[in-house]
Amino acid sequence: MASTAHAPDANTRTRLVEAALLLFHRHGYHGVGISDILATSGISRGSLYHFFPDGKEALAVAVVQGIAGRILEAFDKGQDTTTEQL
Repeated sequence: MASTAHAPDANTRTRLVEAALLLFHRHGYHGVGISDILATSGISRGSLYHFFPDGKEALAVAVVQGIAGRILEAFDKGQDTTTEQL
């Protein structure tokens, strides 16, 4: 019989990263706790540690990697993008 429990998916990871990005932007890294990220994302603590076993630090790395990826993508597209838009 198959389990009815669902494994966390990529959307869960994305929601965590986006919530952390928003909160880090508003309050700074040290002004945000794991509980804040969980409340904003609506994700469980277990799912957070599934994707980010090292917790907030690993989540912050994912946030920075996401930002860097967006910047590189804008450069690759050759868009006339301002630094503010980035």
